[in-house]
This record gives sequence, structure tokens and C-alpha cells, in this order.
Amino acid sequence: LLERLTRSPSGRDWEAFVTLYRPILQAWARRALGRPTDADDLVQEVFHVIVQRLPGFRHSGHTGAFRAWLRAILTNRLRHFWRSQ
Repeated sequence: LLERLTRSPSGRDWEAFVTLYRPILQAWARRALGRPTDADDLVQEVFHVIVQRLPGFRHSGHTGAFRAWLRAILTNRLRHFWRSQ
């Protein structure tokens, strides 16, 4: 899926990606923020960053590398959110 998304993504590929990763991102965001509406907004921002940066992502081959990359994006967006408050 990640390879297809970086080479020539289709709408179905993005749907599959969002279906797979939205629940994980929402859980992390809700744990950090506590408010579902803020968490949903944050996850939307994370997906925006992912769309921009996914072509540059290179998997290290280590288990959990992609999720660590996702968490780093979420953490940076959280910092931005807290600074703006």
C-alpha cells in the first residue's frame, strides 16, 4: 500500500490508508488532547502532512518504522496546536 501511494496513488489506495490508520491516529490524538473534536481536527492536519511528505518517506526496514514516523508527525502537530492555544 505504501509503495502504491508513493508511486501512483489511486483514490482506493488513499481510502484504504485512511481506513487503516485513522483509528490509530485518533486514539493517539484523543489520549493527548482528551477532546474528540480537537482530536479529529488534529488527525485531519496529520493526514494533510502525510499527503505532502509520504513521497519522501523511506522505510528503514525496522518493525514499527512507519508508525513511528506517523507518531512523529502527530507529535509535531500537537506541539503546533499547543503553541497556538
